[in-house]
Amino acid sequence: MNNEEQLQKGINAFMGFRFDEAATLLLPLAEQGEVEAQKLMARLYFAGNGVEKSLEKYQYWLHKAAEQGDRQSKAKLKRIHKKT
Repeated sequence: MNNEEQLQKGINAFMGFRFDEAATLLLPLAEQGEVEAQKLMARLYFAGNGVEKSLEKYQYWLHKAAEQGDRQSKAKLKRIHKKT
């Protein structure tokens, strides 16, 4: 399975509420720098779906996506920093 296929399977698992499967498929892609996978990993960590809930890891993956220019992630990080 290539990265595109793996990403699509991960997205489908996420959308189908199969969060354990989504995390397994998306984490390696997120680690390789795939922005969509990073954003979904952030959401999984935020809610504790398929992974242990972790605001630290949520922010980590948001930061990784923001570093690549993802505006949504940048905006979320900005809101988080305003609250603290």
